[in-house]
Amino acid sequence: MPESVVNNGADWSANVQLKSSKKSSCLSTIAIYGFYITVPIIIILLWTLLWMIAQQHATQERASLCLTPECIQISSTILERIDQSINPCDDFYQFSCGNFIRTNEVPDDYYARNLLQKMQESMFVEMKHNLERQLTNETGNNIKDEPIYIRQIKSLYESCVNDTDDMIGMNDPIESLSELIIELIGSHWPLVPSEESAILPASGSGSNSFEYKLALLFLYQVHPFFQVYVIRDKNTSTYALHIFPGSPVMDQLNFVSPKSLDNLSDDQVNLYMNFQREIVKTFLISKNENDTNDEQRIEIERELLNMIKLEIDLANITKDASFENSNCSMSTSNNGTETYDSELCDDRDVETNHFIRLSFDQMEEEFPRIKWKEFFKFALKDANVSATYVLTQTKEYFHSLMAIMERANDRTLINYMGWSIIAKYMPYMGSQFKHLSSELQQKILIMDGDNEVTNRFKYYQSRWKQCVYIACESLKIPSNVLYLDGHQTNLTNTVEDIIKLIEEMKMIFVQIIDTQSWIESDDIKRILKDRIRSIKSNIGVQEYIKNHTLIESMYESLDVQSDKELITNMFNINKHETILQVKKLNSEAKFDGDILFQPLEANAFYDFSTNSISTLSMERNVYNLPIEFYFILLHHIVMPIGIMRSPLVYHNIPK
Repeated sequence: MPESVVNNGADWSANVQLKSSKKSSCLSTIAIYGFYITVPIIIILLWTLLWMIAQQHATQERASLCLTPECIQISSTILERIDQSINPCDDFYQFSCGNFIRTNEVPDDYYARNLLQKMQESMFVEMKHNLERQLTNETGNNIKDEPIYIRQIKSLYESCVNDTDDMIGMNDPIESLSELIIELIGSHWPLVPSEESAILPASGSGSNSFEYKLALLFLYQVHPFFQVYVIRDKNTSTYALHIFPGSPVMDQLNFVSPKSLDNLSDDQVNLYMNFQREIVKTFLISKNENDTNDEQRIEIERELLNMIKLEIDLANITKDASFENSNCSMSTSNNGTETYDSELCDDRDVETNHFIRLSFDQMEEEFPRIKWKEFFKFALKDANVSATYVLTQTKEYFHSLMAIMERANDRTLINYMGWSIIAKYMPYMGSQFKHLSSELQQKILIMDGDNEVTNRFKYYQSRWKQCVYIACESLKIPSNVLYLDGHQTNLTNTVEDIIKLIEEMKMIFVQIIDTQSWIESDDIKRILKDRIRSIKSNIGVQEYIKNHTLIESMYESLDVQSDKELITNMFNINKHETILQVKKLNSEAKFDGDILFQPLEANAFYDFSTNSISTLSMERNVYNLPIEFYFILLHHIVMPIGIMRSPLVYHNIPK
């Protein structure tokens, strides 16, 4: 083979090897660079994937947590109250409440410190601002012409704030009250002179009659011997007259309870008499009649003692009234129908849930000391309504009342009527009377540590707080309208949530009954479940509160002026509220219209009793509600607007 050919082949082979070597080297370089590039990319991708997984997990965790302002506030409150230095396994109560106990003191105007009380405090501040500010419309502009009922409650508040002992131009409240007493009972007080003892004639009519004076007391919400209210007649579903035992002054002042009445000591009697002496002395000083001689002082002491004896007698028959200690029992038949044991029901009418229907003629025949037709004619006159019968739950009380009134002399009866008027209006009489009442309550607590002061009227140390309470308590409808001015939207949502919660709870209880093996009877289980399903609820405020035209018509005739003394405004308000109530007589009754609490009421109510009112006793009226409310709250859950707020009710929190 020619040499040139061989050389060319060798060169070609060498070139191939060289190219192959370069290619291999290039691939190695690419592989190395690829490795160093790919690995970080993979690491970054893996890290990104792990980060995304972690973020997703964190998002899920955050989604399961409530971080709304409301939840944060609740968490803060819990942390603020617990004592983390305590092991909850050693002392859970101290762990849960230790800091709350350590950082809170009982305020001067309360006897305890709790959550509901703190809620009420915040409501006081809010209502104070509401009473002092101008209402605004939907655009936020001030309303120049506020509704008359809003102007009235603001005027009442202003008259209360201005009604201090050193105000110039204001009448003396004692003088104003004395004028009312003369109008109501036809005589001066304190302690009607003996020559006026014939003021209660055994017979007679017109403005000089005993019945006329009792009717006036009723209009001004004074109930020395009996109480009359217009509430639902369960048989007719209309409003009817109901008459109940009276409310002795010593009971109104929380001086004595039915439990302690049997053991009334000489010290308690002396304490009560000393309180009466101070009131009499204050009245006499105001009239420049304090210079009494020995004979007059003896007469005063004798009449005070007669009044106390009369009042103890009245308190005893109130305690023993059959509606409190009724033997009339309800039983359930095999078919689930509720019936009453007629042998135990005495003379009560089982057809009316133990309320006896008595015509006015029957009342006069059975209880002749009072001319009942005359009394009701005068009592209903201003409301321009009429009636022919009354419902009562006990005859025994009124038989006993007639006997007491026959034994007592006329002078003692009229003096006690005057004393009842003073007790009713004492909260509006100025600082001296407030001091005497507060001092009495303190002494009662010292004398009987178990006797918690729960009298219906509350005294507060701060004047503004006292005036907010008086305004809201005296004009409940306007106070509710005023509160709703800035809460309507939230309240609607809250009411819906609470009603749903109540229905869910009822459903759960029904399911629980089915699982109880110890209840062997299917009939009993069915009755219990029906009972649970029948529980009614009254949440928030009634629809008529939103009817401003209706409310305007209700209050257009009420006279409340900011430049009048507080007690005069209260005379007008109490009479007006009584007439409003009486005007409902014979009209269709609706449950929603019967119950209304003022916004400061930070509490909820439920009475687990049967639909039979006779199973109730007034000793169980632990809320110390007005009697007309007490007989309405049967088998109902009631939640006023005052409790439908934080920290018990929140919106933006997990359900």
